[in-house]
Amino acid sequence: MGLETFAMPQFFCCNFDLELPVAFVAFNSRWGAVLAAQSQQHTNPLLWITEVAPEPRDVICILKSSLLAKRSGEENMTDQHLPGLRSFITGYLPSAILNGFIYIVPFAMIGLARLAGYISQSKKDINACNLVFYFLVGNVFFLSLLSGSLLDQIGESFSHPKDIPNRLAISIFYLKYFVVAYILTNGLAGFSLEILQPGLFLWDALKSYTWDRGKKKSPYVYSLPYYSIIPFVALCMLIGIVYAVVSPLLLPFLVGYFLLGYAVFINQIEDVYITTYETCGLYWPYVHHYIIVAIILMQVTMIGLFGLKAKPSASFSVIPLMVVTILFNEYCKMRFLPTFNHVSIQDAKNNDELDKKDGLMEENVRKALDAYC
Repeated sequence: MGLETFAMPQFFCCNFDLELPVAFVAFNSRWGAVLAAQSQQHTNPLLWITEVAPEPRDVICILKSSLLAKRSGEENMTDQHLPGLRSFITGYLPSAILNGFIYIVPFAMIGLARLAGYISQSKKDINACNLVFYFLVGNVFFLSLLSGSLLDQIGESFSHPKDIPNRLAISIFYLKYFVVAYILTNGLAGFSLEILQPGLFLWDALKSYTWDRGKKKSPYVYSLPYYSIIPFVALCMLIGIVYAVVSPLLLPFLVGYFLLGYAVFINQIEDVYITTYETCGLYWPYVHHYIIVAIILMQVTMIGLFGLKAKPSASFSVIPLMVVTILFNEYCKMRFLPTFNHVSIQDAKNNDELDKKDGLMEENVRKALDAYC
């Protein structure tokens, strides 16, 4: 692989009047582009940074909570006057209010992701997806487990770290009905809102009769918001995996949730949303990471549950399982994660040879220049 195989790069910027410290470099072959993008070009790695350019549609152009889990002593008094109200307030109502509150979280996180200065829409959405997931895990899962004073619970956890698995198991046992109600609410209400799209319908109607009156309307709404959908699905998966240890009857509800979600989003992807850019499967490593987090939390819960049942041998037997899970995650990151972050030089070379036989090399370079500028 000699340097003579590289074609002369072409530097250009869409705004020729403004000189910027960045450039898009086009090569006459895929092999040269892949090798240059995935190699360190300077001894100082911060001086000259190279990466594979996102697809043209993916480029960003600047120019162009825990209160729900509190239990009050007034519930018994209310239940005497209005039978059934207690189960509604402690079961369905908290999860409904929680869903209404966290509905605005993805929009706030995507706003924070814009401040990071990503060059592509996919990287910005993936960053927002991570922020939303950990926010939901912290607020829906952990804070809903805490009863009483939040500071007291945190203080107890830091002063007695060995009791964390036991406290987690006890809290999960008492909140299993809340979790079932949350999954049902998120499934029935969330998927119903996804199909009906009431917010977007009202927004589109407002635009049609105000500033967008008389303009041509697009037949599609917008692209699929992965940054808001994947965290909610991953959260329900985490809740189902963790709570299945305490209440196995939760699994049928979780399976029904996923089946309903599959039917809903198959319809949405085919008939509602339009593909604005391709991520090439970049979300799958993060989904794998979310599953590993759920499995580790489940194993910690198992340690606490066996400890509450006075079975120390069973608790200690789970520790090697946690070690195997972490090692498996590291192995997957080492072996499979580079496939999502790098482009195969062999595939690039084979595609170049096919294009040379068909005489499409110069045409591909011209299309690349036209697509990015």
